[in-house]
Amino acid sequence: MKVEMIMRELSEMEMSLWEMANNLRGNMDASEYKNYIFAFMFYRFLSNKEEKYLLSQQLISEKEGEKLYQSFANAVEAENPSNKEEAWNDFEEDLVSGLGYAIKPNDLWEAIVDRVNDQTMVASDYQSAFDSFNNSAMKNSNAESDFKGIFGDVN
Repeated sequence: MKVEMIMRELSEMEMSLWEMANNLRGNMDASEYKNYIFAFMFYRFLSNKEEKYLLSQQLISEKEGEKLYQSFANAVEAENPSNKEEAWNDFEEDLVSGLGYAIKPNDLWEAIVDRVNDQTMVASDYQSAFDSFNNSAMKNSNAESDFKGIFGDVN
């Protein structure tokens, strides 16, 4: 009896998830929608991988009451308070060397989610994040071929 109830609930949940996905997709062709979903899933994976790298290499440390992307942004700023771009370049060089790419602190997945929830994210921010990712990956000749055009279907 309990197993049947759980199976029924799972089936209902699956139907509900498919309905939500179809509503989000709207009039977009399913194959095109798939490209967006996979791109965002992969971006999230890369973002999480970068966060783990930052911590494991002790490039940043987690601070109580601060999200990881905020700690990262603060670490970049602390590196060179008078020149944030130069400070970012130092972090980017390390990340590109170690991972093959670099995602800016405010483009990490958790930062994007926060901006979506705060309704401060605009569509062009996604493209800027993808472009920034692509530009960083081109700075590592080994990674360039791996990541070239990876987010090309998302526009």
